[in-house]
Order: sequence, then structure tokens, then C-alpha cells
Amino acid sequence: MDINSIPNGKNDKPVAVALSPPEFDIDEIDCPLYMFDHACSGSLMVNFTKDIAPDGYGTASIGGRILPKGTFTRLIFDRFQRLCLPVRGILTEYDSEAVLHLEGFRDTDGLEMEPQDFPVKVLKRRNDYPEKYRAHDEAAMQAAAESAVLLKNSGGALPLKRDAVLNLFGRGVAEYRTYAVGAGKINPRGVRSIVQAVKEKSGFRLNEKLAEFYAVPGNGLPDSSVLEEAAKLENTAVIIITRGSGENIDNRPDKGEYYLSDEEENLISKVSTVFEKTVAVLNIGYPIDVRWIDKYGIDAAVYTSFGGMFASEALMGILDGSINPSGRLPDTFALDYYDIPSSKNFLNFKNDEPVLQTDYPAYSDICYEEGMYVGYRYFTSFKKPVAYPFGYGLSYTVFEKSFSAPEIFENSLHISAVVKNTGNRAGKETVQLYIKKPDACMEQPAAELIDFAKTRLLAPGDTEEIRFNIPLSSFACYDGKKAEWVLLKGVYTVYSGEDAVRLSETGSFEIKDEETVKKVKNRAVFPLPFSEMSVKSGKSFPSGEKTAVHYDAADIPRSPRERHTPEFRFEKPEEKITFDMLKADPSLAGAFTAQLSDYELCRLNVCCCRDWRMDGKGEAGFIYSLEKYGMPDFAAADGNNGVNIKKHNIGMPSSTMVSATFDKEMAYKVGRVIAEEAVENNIRLLLGPAMNLHRNPLNGRNAEYFSEDPVLAGTMAGWQNKGFQDCGVAGCIKHIAANNCEALRKRSHSIMSERTLREIYLKPFMIAVGIEMPATVMTGYNALNGCFCDEDSELIHGILREEMGFDGFVMSDWNSYDTSDMCAMVNAGVSWLTPGSDSDERVLPLLEGLKAGKITREQLEENIYFLIKTMLKYV
Repeated sequence: MDINSIPNGKNDKPVAVALSPPEFDIDEIDCPLYMFDHACSGSLMVNFTKDIAPDGYGTASIGGRILPKGTFTRLIFDRFQRLCLPVRGILTEYDSEAVLHLEGFRDTDGLEMEPQDFPVKVLKRRNDYPEKYRAHDEAAMQAAAESAVLLKNSGGALPLKRDAVLNLFGRGVAEYRTYAVGAGKINPRGVRSIVQAVKEKSGFRLNEKLAEFYAVPGNGLPDSSVLEEAAKLENTAVIIITRGSGENIDNRPDKGEYYLSDEEENLISKVSTVFEKTVAVLNIGYPIDVRWIDKYGIDAAVYTSFGGMFASEALMGILDGSINPSGRLPDTFALDYYDIPSSKNFLNFKNDEPVLQTDYPAYSDICYEEGMYVGYRYFTSFKKPVAYPFGYGLSYTVFEKSFSAPEIFENSLHISAVVKNTGNRAGKETVQLYIKKPDACMEQPAAELIDFAKTRLLAPGDTEEIRFNIPLSSFACYDGKKAEWVLLKGVYTVYSGEDAVRLSETGSFEIKDEETVKKVKNRAVFPLPFSEMSVKSGKSFPSGEKTAVHYDAADIPRSPRERHTPEFRFEKPEEKITFDMLKADPSLAGAFTAQLSDYELCRLNVCCCRDWRMDGKGEAGFIYSLEKYGMPDFAAADGNNGVNIKKHNIGMPSSTMVSATFDKEMAYKVGRVIAEEAVENNIRLLLGPAMNLHRNPLNGRNAEYFSEDPVLAGTMAGWQNKGFQDCGVAGCIKHIAANNCEALRKRSHSIMSERTLREIYLKPFMIAVGIEMPATVMTGYNALNGCFCDEDSELIHGILREEMGFDGFVMSDWNSYDTSDMCAMVNAGVSWLTPGSDSDERVLPLLEGLKAGKITREQLEENIYFLIKTMLKYV
């Protein structure tokens, strides 16, 4: 439809518009518009050319069934008012058609829309598991199986008998989520609902009456007679609590999100009373309040989060015991949201408050008062109880572990662990090592993770020895007064841990004299005094006084940064160098760059985004192909957990759950499988792994990230990226740095001490770069200590390139130039401004900046040199 021909003048009647044929995918739990309002889950969308009056909602029906007006969700985009109409539980037949009928809608001028009908297509079931992808599918199944965390199992409530009747309760029966929305989305070729998994991939029998009741999503209770009949069939109930999550919108500290809704509370209370045993499944994208597990005497609880395309099958295996759970929590589950220090310095919008979206014209100061005390570092150091600690997880078997005394030689800590399965089931065990650093000169947390490993599958009575070799330099602290990474003198105590709370001392070692590990410069420093939490000073919890939304200002106050001077000077060649010549001799990259015209340099510095259109394949963008030099296509796609294009492909668990495996080999395998399918789809660059720290559980993108711990996050992301790049696909670690919320994300200003920045928020990137040098790094939308990350030459050239040794190219996040200055981004060393377009809309400002002296040709050449040099490795 030509939207320019749609009447939308003041006196025209409102018109409902379908910009493409309405489609509904039963297997897609959260449609893309969930990114803007969680109420849009399971909805169809229609557009209106004029605003509908608050009391002007008419009648919407689908297949003759009238939809309740109170369930419509209103969104505004561009020139259209959009209504999301909930149809999950109504459109239930795959590969079918229905008619959406609209009538009686009135606009704000009092004009009524003519009745209209739209044909709606219900898509075919995603049920494709071809033989050629068997190994890939097995890897995805293994990742889902080994990521699930058994939180509680009183009296051996699990596993269930393999032929038991499954009494399933809760919204999660119809809406069992497998992925996060946004950049972390997967588009799997096959996926099974919980009901389908019970029928097709388990020996369980399904209570059909309950399944039918919960086919329409909700947390209500069936009639008491249905409950009593179910309890007679089987004395165990399984309640599935579900929460979606994703890009663009943070979650809320309210009922129905962090806390149970009243309906959920009533459901759990009643079911746990009627049934002898109750099992809870936490299909949640972030840690929530779980005090109800003990309050209602829940017998067993399993945390599954988003398990990818085989999530429901993996759950069946956990329930029937064919899979022995071996996942460990990558995050702390607090007793209450407001026990978490960052809760005081996070934009905690309530259900009755509008969330400030990405492009709202205000900015926020987010003060990281908690400093280093993120996650378990706070709870263990300040001796605060939690529901479930970082690293926690149970098994259906029992393990014994013994450790050698720690030894130091060749500047490394050496320690070995022997793990024995002393139970009666095969299983895998995780070994966690922690350290307490000397704190006479610099305050330290009570303990911090230094390494981890997972055993192979151990049969009963079987043993495995794991040897750790950890460089002492990894224990260095940052001394801001000296601008040095230092290995402090004193005694270092080493612990083995069942989790971050249950620690056992394995020994200690002493550093006699302080050692300088690396001399650097103070960079990205906040210019004003800043007070952080401290055990020694007695500041035990943040005040939150400096975190605020500045509604009267659209931009952050800027702090000066040291300007980068381009290091490279290239000679222009006498004859044209083509890309084929460059491929044959990569040393010509500088000369190739020098021959480019000003326009060509600017054009390459801007992404060519052209395939998110309805008729496109779904690539996120392309490096612009200069045809006269024979440059090949170089396509990028989101790729944290699958290849996020329109063609169905692999669907891995979310990054949080990959992290929950605590298995470096698994992270590598996940990366390699995704990359192999990227190659098949001509994707040269995967925009992942995303690896920002889980500072606050309500960050909408936490499921897309790995962990609250920098060592776990950096290690797992590094191995996944190695899997990408060993398969010949460029990886992109993102978003550097301190991109820890979605509210006002393009104008969110993270403020912290330099030590906190380096030891907590930059450390995952340092670790990942050390494991596998990434082809690209993406900057965060946010500002950091007075400068937008994509304008910060100290961050990009000083820390990333000079200190970490990064030699690939840097890109911006999508549309970050809406708030950042494009010329400043180029000067800071951003080689690829995204998403750009086919046109020169974003190229001309760079040409004008070049002519005006705002940027230099030398800087453009350096940026494109890094880009071309990286391309050569992956084409």
C-alpha cells in the first residue's frame, strides 16, 4: 500500500491500514512490538491514519469473536497511531486464515471510520528439523539441557515418574518463552510449545482439561472440581511462571514483573494447598522475587530462563530425570529488589508511569554509587542474606571435590581439583575458584571469582582431575593515583566454592612486594568528586540522590577528552589497487585506503543498511561496496543466539543461559554452530556476543548479556566469539562500556569511579579480547563520565586500542548518531556509523565536516584502514 495516498487531513475520516498482510505466528510468543510495550505480547497490529479518541474505540473482532476493548494497546510511531489487538489463544490453528473486522472507531474530531475487513494469515507451524542440521540441533539441545538450574528439590520431588500425568498451571503453559526480543531474538526453524513437547518428546501424559484451560494465556484458577480431579490423577502440580524481556524497555519493580501478580500469588497459594507436591518452573528473562518458593512450601523449583529452540524438550528431560541438571546461577537472586544496591540508582518506573523511551528528549544521570559491589560482591562483603547466590545449582547426584594447595611458579597460580561422583546418577559438576585479595591499601570485596571449569559427564563412582593455571597478573587492581595496574603485596586467600556464599579455603600465597603489572594513563575519568559504597568508610548503601532524569535538558554536560592524533600515514599508489590485488597482498591495505576519494572514505565510514525492508532477508547492514574497486558484499546480522535474519535457522539459549552452563567448551560450540549457519546465509559479521554486566536485574537486555560477574561474562563471551571467528565469521563484542539500562538509552549517562570502570565494567572486554581478538567492537549508546562512548577517543584509542591491543574496527550502535555528533564519532575512531542507508543522507554531513575542518582526511583514512584490514580476514 502507498502510504502517501492515504487520506489523513483534519477532515478526513480515520482509516485503518495494514502496511503488509497481517500475519500471526503462533510460535512467536513476543512480537517485535513487545520491545515498546509488554502488553503487545501475542498481538496483531493495525494502524490508524488519525488519532483515535480515548473514548472512541470501536469493535474489533477476529473470526467473529469480539476482542475486549480493555485489552487494546495503543502505540504511536511516525504518522500512525497503532493498536495491538491480543489474539493469542484465539488464533490457534496453524496454516489457517481469519478475518479481522473493525468498525465504530472515532477520531479526536468525532469522525467515525468506515467498517473494514482485513484477511489474517496464521503461519505454518515451525517444525523443521532436517537431517543436515542434526549436529547443530544436538548442540542447541545440549546447551538448553546444561543451562537449566535446579534451585530446590525437597524430598526428591524431582524427577517425576516418566509416565506421570502432567498437571500444568499458569500463563507459561501457553507462553513458554524461548528468547529475548530485539537484537537477542532468534528465528528458529523448529520450536515446540510446552504442550507439544509433552505430547511429542516425553513419556508424560497430559492433563488435557488443564491444558485447554490455559490455552488462553492467564494465571487464573480452573473450577475446584477440575483441581480436585487433577490431584486424583497425579499428586504433583507444575506451575510455570513466565516473564518476557528484551531490548528498548526495562522491566519494572512491580507486581507482574519483578514481583508476583495477585493472580499468580492466588494460583500458587491454591495449587500448593490442593496438591501434595508442587514444582515451579521459572521461565523468566531476569531474576525476580522468589520468596514465594519457601512461603508456599514449593517442593522443587527449576530456573530455565530462555532456553532456545529446544527449551521445552530440555525441560521435559529435567522433569523426567533423563537430563541431570548441571546449570549454575550466573546472577544472584536477592530476597527483595530493594536489597540490591543499584536499585537506588536505576530508573524504576512503576506500572502507572510511562517508561521513557529511547528517543525521549531528556537525559538521565545514573550514578554507580555501589562501585565494585555489584551482585554477589555486595551480598558477601556486607554479609546480607540472599534467596539464591551466584554460582548456586543442585543436581540429582552428589559430588565430592578435593583440591591441591595453591602453588606459585612462573608468575601463575597453579591448583588442581579432583571431582568424584559419589551419587547414583551420571552428572556434570562445576568447579569454582574464588580469591580474597589483601586490602590494607585498597578495599576489596570479600571474595571474587577467578576461574571455573565443568567436568565431563561422570558416571557414578567416576572421577576427573581439573588443573587451573591462572596468571597472577589477572589479580591486579587499578590504582588511580598512580595510573597503574598493581599486584598488591600481602596474603591472597584462595577458596573453592559451591557458590559465592559457600566457600571453603584451599590455601593461600603471599606477594612480598607490590608489583606494577602495567603502567597506563588516567582515562574516561569523571571530573567531579564521587562517593562510592565502602565497607571501611561505613557507607553501606547508596543514597540515590544524584541519579535523576533531566527533563529540561536534551543533552548531557560534556567533559573534555584527549584528542586522538592519527598514527598512520599512507602513500597514494600510482595505479589503482583493486580488492583482488589487496586480497592477494594484504600489506597494500594502507595504499588501498590512500587512493580513495574524500567521498569514498566518507561513504565507507557509513553503514549501508538496506535489508530490514519487508522484501529483504533481514541483514542489519552492509559495508558499502565500492564497485569500481571490486569490493565484495559484506553483510552483518544480529547474532547473539542465532542468525537474526528472516530465514529460519538455529536458535540457541539466551546468553545468560549459555553462561549458566559454566562451560567454556559449550560457549565455543554455541558460537561455532551459529557461525556455520551464518556462513550458509552469506553473513560475514555477527553483531555479538553482547556482554555488558548485569548491574541491575531489571535491565531489559540482561538475557542478551551473560552475568553479573566480569570473569564469567568475559570468559564465556570470549569463547563464544572464538567459535564465531574460528569458523571464518567476524564477531563483534558489545556494547563498550557501562551500557546497563534501556530507559533513555541514547541519553543515559553512567557515572562511576575510574577503578570501578576498569575493574568491573571494562574487565569483561579485557578478558574477551585476551581469549580471542574480536574483529569489531560496538560502542554503547550511553555516555560515560561526561562523554558519549562513541565520541570518546580515550575509551576507543586509549583503553581499547592502546591498552587492550585491539586492532579491528569500531562501530557505533544503531542510530546512535541521533544523539552523538557524527564528526565527533569519526574523530574518536568510529569506523562504521550505523545503520546509515543506501542514500548519502549520513555521508554528506561527514563531507561537510571534512571541508569545514571538523574532521581530517588522515582520521578518515585511519578509520577505513582498520575497516578494510578487518574485511580482508573474513571475505
